Formats: sequence, structure tokens, C-alpha cells
Amino acid sequence: MTLKLGFVEGVTPTKWIGIWKERFADVGIVAFGMAESEQLAPLTADPETDATADVLLVRLPLDTPAGLELSVIPLYQEVAVVVVPKEHAIAKLDELTLAELAELAGPSSTGYAPGDPDLGIAMELIAAGVGVAIVPHSIARLHSRKDLIAKPVTDAAPTRIAIAWPTEHTTEHVEEFVGIVRGRTAQSSRGIAPETNANGKVLSRADKAKAAARALREANGKQKKPGEGKKKVAGNGHRPNPNPGRPHSNKKKGKRR
Repeated sequence: MTLKLGFVEGVTPTKWIGIWKERFADVGIVAFGMAESEQLAPLTADPETDATADVLLVRLPLDTPAGLELSVIPLYQEVAVVVVPKEHAIAKLDELTLAELAELAGPSSTGYAPGDPDLGIAMELIAAGVGVAIVPHSIARLHSRKDLIAKPVTDAAPTRIAIAWPTEHTTEHVEEFVGIVRGRTAQSSRGIAPETNANGKVLSRADKAKAAARALREANGKQKKPGEGKKKVAGNGHRPNPNPGRPHSNKKKGKRR
């Protein structure tokens, strides 16, 4: 069985995917990126194709198609930044307001909305001095260039990242992944039980590998016997005392006079 995850550009799901692989090694996970303008497409794609997804990491707001009921949980906010050429006056500031941006950049500044054209092209134009752009910080980081710099815009509206999935297709796998994203621990996990040892500790990949190696040694009869491999302590060269009740002595008895 496999969980399919789609994530919008700018989102980094590496940590959550790693936790899933640790907890549910027997359930595969497939992840793929998607353009923001088509972030809900994997939920309406042909089930026979690889473009479908069970759960998505999306950027709000969503343009939900009619007839598609979604479960949506907001996760975190993204700070808005303005991207400018490094030689621009804004590049000297630590942060700025929208009013300061309008004063320094003029009418050439632009906003950001889902469905914007290729941002790679937009960044190329900004580097050439054709305007500036306000984008989520993760997008600026994704399209970073040596000739561009991003500065926080303190009063610009932040964007939000959320996890979403079709309500009617809520499965145990989806619930478990949602729990991981929201910080649920392995002990509070529900549905798919992770592998644990006798003390209830969740086994990591390293633990499982060690257990498998130990089982293989036992099966091959190579497990060490108790005491095997211990060094023998050398004797002190004295003869054993034939009478344990009396102290041993190496002194020769002399004749009585």
C-alpha cells in the first residue's frame, strides 16, 4: 500500500516524509511537486494515472471545484517579502512597509496571487530591472538568485499553508499523515500501529536492522555463548592450597633446635 502526497511549490515536506518512513516502513509514500495554479488538480485527475494524490499540502486560498468537498487544516503562515535587484535602494533596508515600498519602487511593484505565470520568468525580469514583486518567503527562497535579494514587508498580508484532502476519501493512511504534520507523536498514533519493542518504544530503522542482524546470527548458531570471548586470568605461579581452611605459605619449615 502507498500514500500519495502532492505539495505546492515552496513547501518542504522532507521532515514529514522522513517521519512517515520511520513509523510506517511497510507503507510506501510517493511525493511530487505541483504548480500553485493547479494545486487541486491531483484530486480530480484520472485514478489510473500517476497524477492523483491522497493528500495535499496547499497554499490558501483554494479555488475548490464544484462538487468536491475538502477537509482543510491550516498549518502555518508565510511572511511576505519583496524581491528586488541587489543594487536597488530597498536592498539596503532590513525590512519595510507597503508605504515605503510604494515610495521606493513606485507603480512597478506587483503583488502575488495563486495562478501567477512562471515565477522563474518573473524573477528574470526583476533581475533586469523591470519591476519588483511581493511573494511568500518560501517562493523567494525557491527562486533565489545571486543578483536578487528579498526583504520582509511588515504590513503585507501573509499567505497560509494548509493540508487538504477529499473528505469522502479520509483513510487511515491520510489520518496518520495529517497527525504527523500536526505533530502527533508515535505513542499517540492511531490506526496503523508502528512497530515497537517489548518496552513500547517505537523502533527506528537502525533498531530494526540490529534486530534483524541479531535474529540472523541466532539462526546461524553464531550467537556467543555466556562467557565466550572472555580473557582467562593468568595464575600467580603458586601451588594451590591443599587446605583451604589454613593460609597458604611458601616458607620452608626449619628444624627445631
